[in-house]
Amino acid sequence: MRNTSVLRRIVSFVYAVVMGLAFGVQPAQAGASGSFSSMSFPGCDIRLEGGNVNVDSGMAHIRITSGPMVLTDKLKPIATGSITEYTIGFADFAKPEKSSISVHVDVDGSVIAEMSGDYPAPCNNLDLTNFPSYMRDGRVDPKAGDRLAIWCNKDPRTVDVWGVGNDSIGFPLATFTQKELAVAGPKGVTHVVRNMGAVSAAMDSQGNLWIAWNGGPYGANGRDSFGKALNCHFPQ
Repeated sequence: MRNTSVLRRIVSFVYAVVMGLAFGVQPAQAGASGSFSSMSFPGCDIRLEGGNVNVDSGMAHIRITSGPMVLTDKLKPIATGSITEYTIGFADFAKPEKSSISVHVDVDGSVIAEMSGDYPAPCNNLDLTNFPSYMRDGRVDPKAGDRLAIWCNKDPRTVDVWGVGNDSIGFPLATFTQKELAVAGPKGVTHVVRNMGAVSAAMDSQGNLWIAWNGGPYGANGRDSFGKALNCHFPQ
């Protein structure tokens, strides 16, 4: 009888596993699918293209090397949805001593670019001193004490909004699409962020944006450092 009871338990367990695989919660999707097959260097940036990538979630891990030299190894925001190109700004990586570079980009481990090429020699001598900070790190109009960091993504046309904690470390809050902002107009759109309050964005007919963060553990009130006016200058 005891052996029969054990056997029944084993059969029940195997049945539960099989049914769970068939009808249970499906595994979470990877960070991204698809990949880019070529790169170019417009304005000394690195543009990855030649493919269609669908980003589900996560951060872009960018690693650029030139021989044994690591030019950058960092995480950056990446818009969700379908993208046909991804640009790495010229200020986001050290310049190689030799022209040959290798570029790796993955989103939460899903590789979307793995390629090599020759970086243009004239780009190695750029002086960034006179360039404003927003051109060097990609943020829109960054200021000391900001509690919001915002990026405008031309393709796809989205606005990424990050919060900045008391320790000066950033974290993602919300992503708005140009389409939803245009439809909402001055009434605006609000995204509720779990444990972090809510982020609202409104856009007028000229493309001027106001973004406000309210609520959450940092006392966000939608004003001063918790709000920002900008224009992403999306192509018409």
